[in-house]
Parts: sequence; C-alpha cells; structure tokens
Amino acid sequence: MPRSFRRTLLALAALALVVFSAPPPARAQAVPAAAPPPSWGAQLASVAEWLAQRNPSAGCTVHCFVLTRLHLAGAAGGEMHFAMEGAVLAGQAVAVPLFGTPTQARIDHVTENGKPAAIGFEGDHWFALTASPRFTIEGTLRLDGDLALTVPGPLDALDADLTSGRVVEGAHLGGLLATTVHFDRDTAASPAEEPPVFQLSRAVRVARETTFEYRLVLRSGRDLGVVRLPLGHGEKVLDVQGSANWAMQGADLTLPTAGRSAQITITGTLASAGRLEPDARSAYEWVLVESDAEHRLTVGGDARQVDASESPIARTQPSARLFLVGRGQHIDVAAQPLVATEALAAVVRGHDRTLVLTARGDLVADDVLSYENDGVDWLAWPPTGRAVFLATDGKAERVMRAAEGEGDVLVPLRVGSHEVHLQSMSNASIRSLAGWLSVPTPKLALATSRATVTLGLPATIHPLAVTGGDHPWIAFCGWDLFALVAAVVVALLLFRGRLRRGLGAVAFAGLWFAAPALWVTLAIGGSVAVVGWATARLLPRGPRYVAWAALGVAALVVGLGSMSMRSKTSDGVVTALPQQEAAVDHSTTVDTPAANGVADDLEKSGEKDRGGWGGQLRGAVAQSYQELGQMNARSVLAGGIVQGVAPVALPLPAYERSVSVRRELVTSDRPLTVGVLYVTSLGLLPLLAVWFASIMFLARLHATQIARFGRTLRERLARQPEPHAPADAPAAPPPVVA
Repeated sequence: MPRSFRRTLLALAALALVVFSAPPPARAQAVPAAAPPPSWGAQLASVAEWLAQRNPSAGCTVHCFVLTRLHLAGAAGGEMHFAMEGAVLAGQAVAVPLFGTPTQARIDHVTENGKPAAIGFEGDHWFALTASPRFTIEGTLRLDGDLALTVPGPLDALDADLTSGRVVEGAHLGGLLATTVHFDRDTAASPAEEPPVFQLSRAVRVARETTFEYRLVLRSGRDLGVVRLPLGHGEKVLDVQGSANWAMQGADLTLPTAGRSAQITITGTLASAGRLEPDARSAYEWVLVESDAEHRLTVGGDARQVDASESPIARTQPSARLFLVGRGQHIDVAAQPLVATEALAAVVRGHDRTLVLTARGDLVADDVLSYENDGVDWLAWPPTGRAVFLATDGKAERVMRAAEGEGDVLVPLRVGSHEVHLQSMSNASIRSLAGWLSVPTPKLALATSRATVTLGLPATIHPLAVTGGDHPWIAFCGWDLFALVAAVVVALLLFRGRLRRGLGAVAFAGLWFAAPALWVTLAIGGSVAVVGWATARLLPRGPRYVAWAALGVAALVVGLGSMSMRSKTSDGVVTALPQQEAAVDHSTTVDTPAANGVADDLEKSGEKDRGGWGGQLRGAVAQSYQELGQMNARSVLAGGIVQGVAPVALPLPAYERSVSVRRELVTSDRPLTVGVLYVTSLGLLPLLAVWFASIMFLARLHATQIARFGRTLRERLARQPEPHAPADAPAAPPPVVA
C-alpha cells in the first residue's frame, strides 16, 4: 500500500473519532444555550496538529536530507546541464543546498522530478525547497567570471561528462563538503597562439615576524583557468589580490583566474626563507631580501646580485638586496637575530638650577630641565626641601608622590623634547663671620649632559671659593695678583725703612679690594705723571705733545679694561650681577579684619618670628586671603598651600651677587656637589680695621712731610704772578763800569 494512501486513511479515521466522540447538544431548558460545534476547518487543523505531534520526523533540523549524486554535462566555458539526485528524510519541506555562488553560477529551467521546482538562494549557494522522499533536480548552469563552482554538500559523488573543457580537480569526485571545484576550458592551442608566460617575483622581509610578498604575472594564448603555485617554505597565506576564491590544497595554492592574463599578488608570513629556487615554469625569478635593524641576513648561492632599484616589488628597508635567480640556480637566505643592548631611553640635555639665599637663611631653588624621552614614564625627583611648584612646557601640574610620606616627587615625562620646571624651598645655616655652605643638589636617575648651578647671595655674603664644577673657582684672579705686586713695588719706591714699606704695601693693596676704582685712578695718574715728566725732559716740544696725547688715550683704555675685568671672574663665573625680581615686601599689611586676624594667628603661632619660607610669605598670604575670600582659613594658615590643586610659580627673591658653576655629564654615580667658602661683611671688619689703621699709622709717620707739602702747596697757590714789561718799552741802558 502506498505511504500516501496509508496517511490519508489515518487522517479519516482520526476525523471520524473526533466527530463521533463529541458530546450531544444540551436541551434548551433553563440553562443557557451551548456554543456551536467547531467547523470542519478547525477540526482538520486539530487533526494536523495531532498528526504532527505523533510524527517522529516532524521538525527535523539535522540530517534532514541526503545528496547522492551531481551530474554535469556540456561545455565548461558555456552552458552545462546539471542533475542533482537526493532524498528528504523529514515529513516536511526542506531547503536542499545545490551549489553556488549565486553571483557567478546562473541557473535556468530548473525542475524537480519533471515539474517546475521552487528555487532560491541564501548566502553563497542556491537551494531547492522540496518535501519529496526522492527527488531529481535538473536544469541548465552557466558560469560567469572565474570558472569555479562551490558545492556546500554534503555530496556523495560528482560526475562530469563535459564535451568541452574539464574539471581541474578531476571528472569523478566523492565526499564533497564545502568544496570548490574549478573548470578549465581546455581548448586546443593553435600554432599562432602566444606562448605562455609565467613570471614570479619574490620578496622576503625578515623582522620580528618574517613576511613574504609574491607577485605572479601570467599570460597565455588561451584561458588560464586555475593556476597552482607550490609553497614549499611553510608559507601562511593571508591575502591574495587578483584571484577570487583562492584556496590552499595541501602545500599548493590554487588560484582561479578568468581570461588569458592575470597579475596576482600574494602576501603572508613564513617560518624561514632557507633555499629559494625558481619555479619550473619560470625562466628566472627576481628575489628581494631585506631585514630590519634587529636582524642580519646572510645570502649565499650562485645567483647574481643586481641593483635593488630594478626590483618589481617595492623596497621597505635600506638593507634591501636584489638577486636574479636563473633556472638551475638558487640562493640560501639565513637570518641571524641581533641582541639589543641597553640604551638611554631618556636623557636630560640641560639642567639649570638657580638657588637664592636670603639674608635670613631661606633658600629658594628653581630648577629647569630640558630632556629627551623615548620610553620612561616617570622621573623620581628628590627635591631639596618642600616642592611648591611643578610645570611641564609652561603648564602647571599637580605635585604628586608615590605614597604618603615619600620624599621624591614623581615628575611625568612625555615622549619627545620637553621642559620641566620645579621649585622647592628650604633653609640654610649662615655663620656670623665665615663658613662653608653646601649647596643642595638633587641626585637624578637620568644622565645629564650639562648641569649649571647658580647661587644668588645677599649683600652680606662674599664668596671666596666655589667647588664642584669642572674647574674650581676662587674669588682672586690675575688682576688681583698684579695689584698686589704693584702695591709692593710702589711701596718700595716711595718709602724708606721696613715699617714704612710694609705699611705702604698694606695700604695700597687694601685700596685695590676696598675701592678698586680709586686704586686704578691713582695708579694710572701716577704712571701718567711719571711718563709725562720723562717725556718733557727727553723730547722736544712737538713730539712731546704727541706723546702726551697717546699717553692719555692709553691711560683711558687701560682704566676701562681693568675695571671691566675686575667685575668678572675666571672660568665664566659671574659675580655682582644686577638684582633679579624684587623680593616680597614683608612689611606689607592689609587693613582688613580678615587679614588682621590671619596676621595675629601667624604671630601667635610663631611664623612671624621664626625663620623659614612660611614666615617670609606672611604678607603674601594675607594679600591672597583678601583677594580670594572663598579660601578656607586652614589653607590660609598653611601659607597659601592647598592640596590637590595646580600650583603657581613663586617669583625668586632678589640677590646682590651670584656665583655659578658648570659641570658636563652628570650621572647618578657622579653627582654634582657644590660647596661655597664665604665670608660675611662682619667677618671683613677686622681686615678693614687693619687696612684703615695702616693708613693712619703711615700718615702719622709722614706727618712732617705731609705738613711741609701742605705749606708749599699753599705758598704756591698764594704767590702772585710777576708783571710782564710791555713789548715796545726801550731796553734799559747797560750799567756803566767805573
């Protein structure tokens, strides 16, 4: 009995069971009328639902069909006839995949078991909707573009009986699942056809990952079809330009083409280059090998090296080398990775550190760093004191530390060339007469190409020597030695006796340090007087005037030069510089209740009388409180310092003179340590007293000569000039001799 007839009988039996088992209609008494019986359509729908629940093949999702055979006939480059045979295992219509892709495989006149079939496409394949237990789907097929056919499967067998062309993979294939088969028109070549061209160029680039680029140029007198390229170096193909539907089949790369010429570019990675030989179809090959700075290539073999500018593949590294490998030749490429050594990831080009010491012992440090960075994120900065300002490229930043209680400030370093500005404040101990001052200098982890430390000093501090730079500096220069020698020579020439000569040398030498301008004036004046007297005695009147004029010009030049050199010191260290920005006026008062209250609190807490930067900023804090009335009292009492805000720069206090030292190449192993030997104005008072006493005692010993010189000068000034006789007066007669 046919299966369809048996299913019909089962449906009629179920329908009869439903009809006869329905309850009889209720009598129309006091109860409401019952609902009418369901229609025949509703009863049939319920029967279909019941059958669907009883049918084990309903709702099939896996293995719902089988494809036994696909038969192809016709011309590969034209219209082909196809026949797909299979069976449906479910009790419902199933979408049976045929082949694809729909954009390249065009099908027409499709029938199912001799009747028009329901055909559609989804994704990359055509499908037929059928519920037949056994079916044969037939139609015509034409391939456009690449001669390739994708079979989703699973298909038991594919048989191709083509009158023209062939299947590249074979005419009889089995067990196809997601497989692409390729066709070749396989037309006979005439004698006049162009000979085939197979030109392969290779580029091997060795870096952290070895990559390759193959460029294949194909040309023939007939359609190329599918080209196979053997890959024997473990190549992993990532991209192919110029061939669609390419695939790897074992160690071969299949490249479907359309037409009689093609240009294909293949890129990817490979394990190692090793031995490279031309393809059997190439007369020669271009091989370009190159590497980055972290690898060194060694190329051997019998191929000839040519100019790299002739390469058909663009170069990417300066180390590129091009070889022309002919048939029967080869090259051996070996790559050796180089070991990278440690290098400077960040370096400080210049570190300019300015410290200003006030008369009360406060020390304000201002550091400016210019650096080059290529891999360091933070710089641990050990500030000398309390860090109060931080900026990068002129933009203020918050002062951050690694943890609470850490002394180092973390300075963020940006990639490239930048500048960091940091300010800190501390105290220094100044002795009453003289002493040694160790200038605090941060010890940086980065190498510094050039470091310069400038120390500004008040008027009461006089530096004598500075150490720590490339050359130590002392306050005495060659001009000081010349002045001392000149003072001794003058004392020997002017005075007699050891006591007078010693006192004279001390007086003239002290004059050089106390009043250098007066010393230079006296020295030049005395020299001019002596030379003028000598020229008046030795030269006639005309040359005498010329010599006196030259002597005056020379004296002026010598005087200006000596004064200029006195203001400078050796090794580029400058003293007595002009004053910098004006210091904060500590006497400033603000006549407001809030400011007065803050001043009282500061005075009570000891900030007014105690040395340190907090006491020096008392007036500035009061003024800031007046301008920023919204600031809380706690931040005002802390000296204007608020946690978590971008700081503002502090103007440097004024200073009278400065000393500067320079050091080339400062490292953490060789830090810059600056020391200053100084004497105070109070310490110079004994020397000044000795000098003044020498002058007074010398004057007492020469009191008689000084008094005589005074009387002579007064007589000369009081003497009246004698009257001159008229020019036309007669001459007096000569005296008569008896």
